[in-house]
Amino acid sequence: FQFLIRQLLTREALCLSHSRDLTSMAGGKIKRFYKQAHVTKSGPGAYEVNLDQRRLRTPGGQPFVVPHEGLALAVVQEWNSQVNHIDRTRMHLTSLCNSAIDNPLGLSRDQQAAAILEYLETDTLLFWSTEPEDLHQLQRQRWQPVLDNVNQQYSLRLAPTLTLQPPQIDGEALKKFRARLASLNSWGVSGVRFAAESLKSCLLAVCLLDRRLPVSEACSLSRLESQFQADKWGQVEWHHGVDATELECRVSAGTLMALVSHEWREVQLAGAAATAASRQGK
Repeated sequence: FQFLIRQLLTREALCLSHSRDLTSMAGGKIKRFYKQAHVTKSGPGAYEVNLDQRRLRTPGGQPFVVPHEGLALAVVQEWNSQVNHIDRTRMHLTSLCNSAIDNPLGLSRDQQAAAILEYLETDTLLFWSTEPEDLHQLQRQRWQPVLDNVNQQYSLRLAPTLTLQPPQIDGEALKKFRARLASLNSWGVSGVRFAAESLKSCLLAVCLLDRRLPVSEACSLSRLESQFQADKWGQVEWHHGVDATELECRVSAGTLMALVSHEWREVQLAGAAATAASRQGK
């Protein structure tokens, strides 16, 4: 859990440093008005984020309350990492929680799961190029092992398409991925959806959920073609760095929400359980 938070904050800091020259001219940033952000348990399974003695609220005016202490602590880290001004555009986990709380589109958990599954038909990993040959070989080298892993884990036969026609996605694949998403609560599904939207891939998002890929690798795989073109034809180094880091920030936030939402509700209880298990093993 702490490693995931460090990854997210490190990537947000990198993204912020890349963009400082542009955002310094923007007048919309708010000066930091609080000394410390912290978590308060406001009820059973309810963890509120406070800025000093003020309750943090969502854009919709609701109290910023999440159902897991680890998630609240991660959000607190985002707020405490702000320096002189609050840059909400780089607070990806806070923004994601705001969306989950306010739910401005009024989507149910099943509707969000359906939106994730829609990415299967256009999944990044299922559309391969036939030429140039070196790109095709790179896709085979990097993407095929991931497909093999997913097929083995879920007993599927997903195969890429080499044309503009969409790949064949049978009902069994949809059924099994739908069942996997149904095992998540609404917060977990929101996190996976955010990751899938960012990666343009249901398969990569599921791999992150199953802890079969690190975020950095999933992002690298999703950007394989654009990176290939940049390596071949050249790139604007600064702009490329912002794009890559921004993607990792977004995917890290979604993955953190999905995974933390299904860990222990309270970090202290999780630590106590780990200590007890360690003692029993001795």
